[in-house]
Order: sequence, then structure tokens, then C-alpha cells
Amino acid sequence: MKRELEKSLKRYLKRKVRITLGFVTAFAIIGNVGLASEAIEGSLDWSMEKAKEWTEGYDGSNKIKEITGDRVSISEAGEIKLDGTVLVTVPQTNISNKVLTNINNTADLLDKHINGNTELVIGNDADGKELAGYNEGLALQNNGEVVEQDTGFEISGEGNIFVNDGNLNKSQKSLEGATIVNKGEITFTGDCGQNIGNNGVGYNYGVISNSGSNGQSIGTNGVGYNYGIISNGGTDAQRIEKGTGYNYGIIFNQNQIGQNIISGIGYNYGKILNKGQLGQRIQDGKGYNYGLISNEGNFGQYLTGNAIGYNYGIIANTGTTNISNTGTGNAYNYGVVKNTTGAVFNGKVDNYGIVIYTTDNQGALGTGTNKGVVLNKNYTLVSGKNNNVTDLSSGSISGDNNKTYYTKDNTIDFSQDLTGNVLTAVITGDNDVAYNYNGSDELVLNDSVVTGYFTDGGKGTLLNVSNDLVLVNSTINAVTDIENRDNVTAVKLDGGTLTQIGESQIVGKVEGEGGINYLASQSKEQSISINGEVTLRNATADEVTNYGITDNRTDISFKTLEADKLVLDFVENTEGKEANEIVLGDNVVIGEATTTTPVIDGSSSTEKINLTINDITRIHGDITLGNNDDTLTIAKNYAYDGVIDLGNGTNDILNLSHSDEGTTHVKNEENTFNYKVHNVEEINLTGGH
Repeated sequence: MKRELEKSLKRYLKRKVRITLGFVTAFAIIGNVGLASEAIEGSLDWSMEKAKEWTEGYDGSNKIKEITGDRVSISEAGEIKLDGTVLVTVPQTNISNKVLTNINNTADLLDKHINGNTELVIGNDADGKELAGYNEGLALQNNGEVVEQDTGFEISGEGNIFVNDGNLNKSQKSLEGATIVNKGEITFTGDCGQNIGNNGVGYNYGVISNSGSNGQSIGTNGVGYNYGIISNGGTDAQRIEKGTGYNYGIIFNQNQIGQNIISGIGYNYGKILNKGQLGQRIQDGKGYNYGLISNEGNFGQYLTGNAIGYNYGIIANTGTTNISNTGTGNAYNYGVVKNTTGAVFNGKVDNYGIVIYTTDNQGALGTGTNKGVVLNKNYTLVSGKNNNVTDLSSGSISGDNNKTYYTKDNTIDFSQDLTGNVLTAVITGDNDVAYNYNGSDELVLNDSVVTGYFTDGGKGTLLNVSNDLVLVNSTINAVTDIENRDNVTAVKLDGGTLTQIGESQIVGKVEGEGGINYLASQSKEQSISINGEVTLRNATADEVTNYGITDNRTDISFKTLEADKLVLDFVENTEGKEANEIVLGDNVVIGEATTTTPVIDGSSSTEKINLTINDITRIHGDITLGNNDDTLTIAKNYAYDGVIDLGNGTNDILNLSHSDEGTTHVKNEENTFNYKVHNVEEINLTGGH
């Protein structure tokens, strides 16, 4: 029965969405694969894209800059000294491009604010984009009254700001929503060098070296950023308790915990290098590592209580265990774990990434699901650690369910649908293809993962498909250095249609000839470039049952979309559920030249649609919605020559916002209601109209 339903689905998709495209560039991420359902911060699509950005460039060539100063110096060996005392030695390997940018920005900040030098260029990541937090904190000036107490200087109240640009020998405290900034030194002898109270905000651009616990403490609903160095002597270099904390710099406390997350959310994009027991500790909260955790204590990432932890970066601590889960929550490895001594994982840690033993030591892999690959330093499968892995240097893909395969610098041909399979590859050569599907029917990947690691200059294609490709709860991930990204293709189509169903995702570039169809998509911030149509629809009753779709509603947003046409085909009954949500961001272009033909066509839809368009000037044709109560929101009320027809609902709504929110409305082409509108029951004007 299942097989017949699959074939029926394939025929339906082929009939509905067959198109011709010349080139597709997609970072199409569908669903959340057991992660948070939110789609912006914390969801899998957001996290995986962040992981790509922050874990690329680990080639051993990145070196932090040298600084010679009277007070702060950085040597060729990576020693950072303050007044002749070595604070920390930053390893000159395992530094990604973006982490290197942050470390060098931190070095510039130290040089300026402590050595007294004035030349300073900071604030951009490896892609030249502004990093939130850098300029925000640096631009702030003192505002409000600072009160001196026995143990600290306090500022209170939202909107008030306390900036330290010297040597502060007491705690810097924020109360009742105030903001605190450290550009110099905090050398307090007690606890809480920088104390960010409830609803407050704090930035560290200098050095926090208080001798007690909690170098930077973040309270309930507070937000803290570290771009400098936290090197306190007691426990908890960065303590996040019911707030949110970000580390872009260096955490190097000498006792116990580097980043301690307690019922809050913590992100490491920099380096955690403390000598204590725990690099990143997560208790009843969420922790993300995109940088490097390389502490000398027992645990790189440690989970307790109902914690959730994700590693997308590198964990290479030299202690007992890389990732330890002692609680009831979930730990996931999607990145790289380098193991030298002790266990790789302890407790339930689900591994979908790469484990590399850098020595002959072979640590334990815990009790979680291991669908990743365990390699030695030469990228060879480790004996005894890959019992369920088929080495394709001597074997072949059987098509049986629940198999794991590995290939290195070989092209593997196969012709079968795959269920529960994991295909892994390391590519070090030039223009290689790892997996080539040459079957005569559509390829269906069901509950499968295809992961490729393009390293040592490797170029080419992870999966080449000569027919249609249907992804059901599956992931395809092409990982490479950022400078090599244009030379790596996740999926190459040869005239077929790519259909992503449910909680499926592709991380990497998709190119070739074919089409794209999204079914019950929950994806956010997608980037698509296609010569053809993009179709959005929900699942039929048979598809819901057959593919285990739990939320048959579309909730999708596009950061970038270039397409000839966007088809909204919502005909499946979703009564009682929220409307289908579609958000088109600033970089969305649909159609090439203005036409009276709908380029956003939802005329066939019978279910509710909420469509948001940020920049309507890039929509080169009419907009037509369907036969239910639909809402169209135009975020910027720019000029538009097309026709807006919201269809045959009984309560269709058009929302128009001022093109420049917060300014006085000026009657001009951009801020004048001059649209051709049909079948609208309610029009709302906001933003000063």
C-alpha cells in the first residue's frame, strides 16, 4: 500500500509542478527535525545556516593578529598578556573564518581601550556584514545617575547607561532594565564583575578579571554580550540565568564553568578555553556551540536537568568527555567532535555529524543514536566504531532500510529508493561526485540523511539526480570552507523536480534543470533562485497518513526568492487551524517584466492565506488570492502597477504600511494609496497615512 501511495504521489507531483529551470541556488530548509519549532532564532533552519557560516574555514592557517603594547600584547604563539601576565593562550588551529574575525576584533578592542591606541576597524563578520552588538555597545554614552555602593557601581532604569572605559575595581551593575558597557578593565576582587540585572543589557569589549565567581552574570530576561575576554578566578565566567547570553570573544576562567546556562539560552560563537571542569554547562535551558570549546577540564558540553544542547561547531576539549548528557533532555551533534582522551559522548547524545579521533585513543560514543561517522585523522573509518557503516570502497548501496554508508573520493552509483539510510562522504578531490542516482523512476529519500564533508580543497557534487527527487523527513547537507562554497553543490538536478515534504531540509546549493515544490513547509529565511515556478501546497489525506505529517499547514518565509511565478495551491482542508503563512522578504523578485498575468497566483486556493510582501516593487505582475478569507500585508507602501485581487472570501483584508515607518507621511509616489484593488472587504492604513 505504501509503495502504491508513493507512486501516486510521484505522478501527482510530476503532473502539478513540472517546470524548466536553468539554474537553482537554494538553501532550502524545511521543518525542524526534533528541534525547536520556532523558525527564526533557535529553529533548525536558522541553526543549520548559522552552523554553515560559523564552522567553515578550519584549515589550520588562520592566525590571530599580533599586538605589541605596554599593557596588552599578543604574541605569535597566541599568548595574550596583560601587564606581563599570560591571561590565555589561544590555539592557532581550529579557528574558523568568522571566529577569527571576532578574535581579531577583540584584539583591536583590547589594543584601543587598554593600550590607548586609536586605530580601530571592527564590527564585520567574514562576509562583511555588520555583527550585532559590536557597534551597538561601542556607540553608547553615559546617561543617568551612577550610584556607588560598597561592592559596585550601579545604574538603574530602562534607558539609562553606564560605560566603563578605565579600570573599575568594583562590580558594574545594571538594575531594572539599565544598560552597562565595559571598554576597559574590571578587576573586582569579589563576585559578579559585570552584573546584568533583570531586563538589562550588558556588553563587554575589554577584560573582566574579577577574582570571584560570575565574570559576566545575566539575570531574568537580560541580554549579555562578550566580545572581549572573561578571565575570572571563580566559577562561571559567563552565567546566564533565565536570560540570553552571547560569547563572541574568549572565555577563560580558571575554575569550574566557562558558560553556565541555567533556564536560559546561551550561544558560543567564539572560544571557550577555561581550565575548569565544564566548558558549556546547560541546566534546564538551551545551549548552542558554533565556535570552539577546548577547555582542559572534564567536559566540553555538559547537560543536566531538562536541557537541550546543540553542537554545530568544534568541541575539542582534552578532558574526560566531549559531550555529556546526564539529564532528561536532548543533546545533538551536527558538527565536529575531536577526541583525544576519554569518552566522546556520555549518556544520550544523538550524533548526526562527524567524530574524529586525533590520536589512537577510541573513546565511548554514549547511548544515543549514532548515525554519523567516526573517523581517524586520515578520514578513514575507525574499526569497531562503525559497525553499522558500509564502506563503499568495497561494497555497494543495497537499498535495504536503515543502512549507513561511507565513501571517500569515490563516485557511488545507485538506482533504489532509500528509507532510513545515512549516506556520508568525504571529498578531497576536484569536481568529484559522491553519489549518483541513475534509476529510471523518481528517487524517494524517506527518513534519510546525506552528508558530505568537502575538505582539503575538495570540490564537486554531493548528490546527482537524473530524475525527480522526493524528500520525506530527510536531510541533505554539504559542508565546506566558506571560500570554497561556490565550488560545492549539494544537489544537482538533470531535468527532474525536487519536492521537499514535511520536515526535510537541504543545506547547500541546488542547481541544474528541474523544478521545486514545497509541501506543508514550515521553513524560514529561505534563499531560492530559479528560472521557473515555485509551488506551495499542503498535503492530501493520504499524504498526511503515509508521510506522518503532523502539521498540514504552510508557514514559510523567503529571505531571497527569484522565480517566474509563485503558485499558492492550498486546497486541502485545514479548517480549525491557522491560516497558511507566506512572507516574502526584501530580496524577493517574481516575474521579469510587468505583466497582467498573475505572478503570485493563489486563485485555486480554498484555504486561508496570510501573505506578507516587504517590497512590492519587485513583484512584476498581478497578485491573485483565493476563495477564503485572505489577508495581504504590504510592509512598504511603494508604487505598484499591478492588480491586487483577494478573491471570493467574505472578509478579505489588505494592510498597507507607511514606506518609511516613524517619519512624517509625505504624499509622493511611494506613500500614496494608488493601487488597483478588487474583492477587498477591509483596508487598513498604518504608519502615518
